Amino acid sequence: MNKLLLITVLLVLITDSLQSQTKFGGSLSFSQSRNLAKQQFDKSPSSEGFSIGLFAEICLSDRFIFQPEINYLGYIEESEQISIPILAKYKLSKKFHVFAGPSLGIMLGQNLTEDSVYFGLSTGIEYEINKRFSIDARYNFGLTKLEYTTNNGLDNLEPFRLHTFQIGIKYKF
Repeated sequence: MNKLLLITVLLVLITDSLQSQTKFGGSLSFSQSRNLAKQQFDKSPSSEGFSIGLFAEICLSDRFIFQPEINYLGYIEESEQISIPILAKYKLSKKFHVFAGPSLGIMLGQNLTEDSVYFGLSTGIEYEINKRFSIDARYNFGLTKLEYTTNNGLDNLEPFRLHTFQIGIKYKF
């Protein structure tokens, strides 16, 4: 009984502590993606678009922050994706932060094969303007290959890795 009471008190204290150190926010970014296929490196297509998302900042210490996100990316060429990066952020100074972590992506589109989920590595830098606003630049390296077909669905194109560059603004609630 005493162990149960002790565990309950510890869980309440930890939960209360994490809630006071957690901030939520939204982001809006310009995105440029490039489909890198082995034989098409010089002429690989790129797409411009936007990204809108939500994030949480969970402070682990004075310098380390855990930052899960969910982002919707829409491109001019009608391709869309959901990106879910799990980032570790390190404060270099009061204003400058670097971050990196794995990313799960889900391509949304009619010309994709069954392999529409990809894994990547996101890395970037952030500048905190004030306590509410910040700007960041990031690059997502696609680690797994995606496959898609042409519009008529008959031709399979060479598998490619999706690499994305983003620059955007964040707002903390």
